[in-house]
Amino acid sequence: MLLDDDGPELAFVVTVKDTGIGIAPEQLGKLFQPFTQADPSITRSYGGTGLGLAITRALARSMGGDVTVRSVLGEGSAFKLRLPCPSVAGKLPALPAFSGLTSPQGSSFQRAL
Repeated sequence: MLLDDDGPELAFVVTVKDTGIGIAPEQLGKLFQPFTQADPSITRSYGGTGLGLAITRALARSMGGDVTVRSVLGEGSAFKLRLPCPSVAGKLPALPAFSGLTSPQGSSFQRAL
């Protein structure tokens, strides 16, 4: 997860990579279609309805961003979510400094921004 300023605007970027079975090039076009999976045998092996990526892309595009995929069959895939965000440098108030929070059960939480 990072803020990327390589393009024409500041963007929030999340990339998820795996070393799984990968996706054949001819199947990539089907990934973002509702109720569709790259290969019907995937449903039997891994489950799912074929809605997750379609919904994710629709939400990303409604916010001016996108979800893309790169994949090599037999090597894995990388999905990238990119959402534009306005530059907020100097516009946010300073956050109070602290070392963490403690839950009622005594578990310690760390704050990351």
